[in-house]
Amino acid sequence: MTRDCTRTERAGFPLGTAVIALLVVNLLSTEAGAQVRTKKPDRSAVDSSGRAVESLQSVTIRAVEPASRNSIADDVDHGARFALDNGLQPVSNLEMVDLGPVPTHQSHPASSPIPSMVRGSTGSVSARSDGETDVRQTNAVDSIKPSTYIPFDPACGIEEATCGIESMVPGCVDHCGVVGCDGACGMGCDYGGCDGLSSPCVPASWRAGLSFDPCRWFGELEILLLWRKGDLIRPLITTGPEADGADAGALNQADTDVLAGDEKMFDQVTAGGRLTLGTWLDHCQDRSLVFRLWSATEEDFGSRATDGIISVPFFNTVPDTETVNLIQFPDGVNDAGGDPLLLGRFGTASVSATSNFYGGDVSIRQLWTGGLGTRWDVFYGYQYLRLDEDLQLSTRSTQTEDVLTGTTAVVDDRFQTTSEFHGGQLGLQGNYREGCWSFDLLFKLGFGQLRREAERTGRTVIDNGIPPASVTDEGLLVRASNSGTQTDHTFGWVPELDLSLGWHRYPRFDVTVGYYLIAVSDALRVSGAMDPLGRVNTAFPVGDALPTPGFRYETFYAQGIQFGLKHVY
Repeated sequence: MTRDCTRTERAGFPLGTAVIALLVVNLLSTEAGAQVRTKKPDRSAVDSSGRAVESLQSVTIRAVEPASRNSIADDVDHGARFALDNGLQPVSNLEMVDLGPVPTHQSHPASSPIPSMVRGSTGSVSARSDGETDVRQTNAVDSIKPSTYIPFDPACGIEEATCGIESMVPGCVDHCGVVGCDGACGMGCDYGGCDGLSSPCVPASWRAGLSFDPCRWFGELEILLLWRKGDLIRPLITTGPEADGADAGALNQADTDVLAGDEKMFDQVTAGGRLTLGTWLDHCQDRSLVFRLWSATEEDFGSRATDGIISVPFFNTVPDTETVNLIQFPDGVNDAGGDPLLLGRFGTASVSATSNFYGGDVSIRQLWTGGLGTRWDVFYGYQYLRLDEDLQLSTRSTQTEDVLTGTTAVVDDRFQTTSEFHGGQLGLQGNYREGCWSFDLLFKLGFGQLRREAERTGRTVIDNGIPPASVTDEGLLVRASNSGTQTDHTFGWVPELDLSLGWHRYPRFDVTVGYYLIAVSDALRVSGAMDPLGRVNTAFPVGDALPTPGFRYETFYAQGIQFGLKHVY
């Protein structure tokens, strides 16, 4: 801006003295642009913001050369130090001075802001014969090549010309003194130094605390392909030859074939997703608040038997032998008065099961250390996780012989389990960036209360065609001894590992691919709510009440690969 001589005189600086000073400057100047030492400026001079400027005169500032865009000093003692050259005696304790827009002869875009001086820095200033002042910043941060020009991204932060990586310039603790956003993001001027929070140049939206300024938010959206740890269930539907008679399909018969069960379920790949949102809590990007939500899509398991001999095996504790509940058996095997178990019947048997796994967490992440392209954060917070599984065994059988012809029996057994975790978490997250590539690592450990619940229900309906039908709240594997809802609590652990490789494919966005693993200790699965031997006391109250309502626990985990799009900052 042009010097305001009238304002200077009002401040107590005589007009004559100003004229003499300018004459001295012109006399001592040479065609080569000899440097002239100037006296300390009038303390009452003000800058464009109305604040007193004690170290610089109100003179026109010559445009900063392109190289000075990267000339941000090393973060010694957590304060940016700028060197100002061209021969003047060092000037200390510089106030924050807005250097204004770039003149039209500047090689950078006119809309780009020029870095402001930082309070507490040292350097030099020189005056030229044409009334302008030269300002040059030196000592570029070693993590940015001094020869690389970093253009100003109109959306957020600083972007490297080579591949468009936004990188906040180190300063306070490796990254204070940022050259910030432009007015589109609410950043009307630059800010720097460790006291940027108290500087009037720092916009209110960048003061400490939660903000909805888009410049302060980052995030990632990922597709997960997960494999759960399978759950091994006992044989539920079997078949065998007619020659075995009433024992066709019993587990103690050598020629029995299992149609459903005796295998792992929930071990197939399923798709899922994860959303990560975070916001910086300070302009130095030392502390952030991060939210994560993730879910695996429901995995199901199903089997249905309709042909041949169909049986549901179980162990009858009275008289302690393997036996079956016949669902389908051909007619005419026995004449009237024969074994009623061998009367002809037709029917179906089916098994259906589902598994759902999801969770989320919120954490405060704090910068721990960094350097040479790396950053390490420690974080702590709250975590939630839930595993829901259920299994239903349903049979329908209709008698086709003797006086029971037409009688239908429908039997249902259902097992539903839940493992729900609430607790804290501690973790470590690291990031390394080299050019357009980055590598991220996250390891955390959740700890807290694990609530386990099993709901077991049974139902048998016998309809002989004469209303009303007979209904009981027992099935075959769910009896009065184990039906109902049982709950217990324990201390649980939830470790998690996340590795990802990123490629800076789009401006401000990385394309990522990685590996993910999460586990929960002492979880309750469907098989853990069932008697492993299928024991049933059909003669109760004679003998023990079986099945028992007890639980069995195991460590559950899910692992897989992830593909994501990450907004970098």
